Amino acid sequence: MTARRFFAFLLIIGAIAALAWLVVPAPVVVGPVLLAEGPWKVPVRTVIKTKEAIATLNGASLWGKLADVAQPSDTEPEWRFIGAMVRGQERYVIIKKDNLPEQTLVVGDTLPGGSKILTIESDRLCLLINGQKRSLYIYPQGRLSGKMAYVAEEAPIRQTASAARHISP
Repeated sequence: MTARRFFAFLLIIGAIAALAWLVVPAPVVVGPVLLAEGPWKVPVRTVIKTKEAIATLNGASLWGKLADVAQPSDTEPEWRFIGAMVRGQERYVIIKKDNLPEQTLVVGDTLPGGSKILTIESDRLCLLINGQKRSLYIYPQGRLSGKMAYVAEEAPIRQTASAARHISP
């Protein structure tokens, strides 16, 4: 590297440093802090009423309201679903009542709770309960698996459950 190139290089570096010096803002001068007039007081602690706050949150519908779907009753049913059976064109439902042998029912028979069996399919039963068609899904499907429930025939939501779960008509 020649001396001429070296001095040109130093000149460019110096120009860049001078521009950087001019671009950087000057430090801010901090003035004296004025204290408030009058005596200092301890702030009052805010008391939070947790029971009222929880009651308000529980009463609010934060994520909207659920659609009205027939809910199964909380009482223990008098019978439980054991399984379904297909023999040719004939379809059967096997149920068990308390301390009695299993019963085999076909389409048109009445369940112990008074519901009439309309159709028997591989994954559900179609029942007539209080004049309304309801579907009882036998196997878990979708997001509500683990519960066996009656669902209105028109409703798009499918509630499901395991085959040995108790149900109430």
